[in-house]
Amino acid sequence: MINRDKFQSITFESHGIIDMSHKSVCRVPKGFQPSQNQKDLAFRIGNIVQEYKAKYQEEHPGRCSQYTLVEKACDIPTDTIKRLITGRTRVTRTQLAKFCVGLKLPIEDADGLFLMQGGSLNLSNDFDYVVYHALEDGDDVYSFIDDVRTYTDVRISDGG
Repeated sequence: MINRDKFQSITFESHGIIDMSHKSVCRVPKGFQPSQNQKDLAFRIGNIVQEYKAKYQEEHPGRCSQYTLVEKACDIPTDTIKRLITGRTRVTRTQLAKFCVGLKLPIEDADGLFLMQGGSLNLSNDFDYVVYHALEDGDDVYSFIDDVRTYTDVRISDGG
């Protein structure tokens, strides 16, 4: 959870998610041009989903759907998860944030995914700051969504 007083004392260089065009997403600092790698990102997301399922099955033997597990943990619908893994849809920063927070990825792993998506986490951006601290604190996805709604202007939905 975010410390309200600390958050309010920070002067952020940018706020929210800045879309430059439908092909690229730009993160701060100003002038930074990311190189997106959607194919590798989709492949890596697919691997992480499989690893998450394998870890779950170690503790809970039996059949289960990897998509259902991720849907419950990340609050992302199954059909969206499938499209992200197959690369049929571009991974948005909010989807990636929910994915990383929901699966409680280490900050270093999450940052690598964000770099492939359009730019590594930047603590001078309010949205990225919330993402970073949710990862650091091991927040669940619903606490994260509440913090995003409370502290940023980013529109983040339940179940999407």
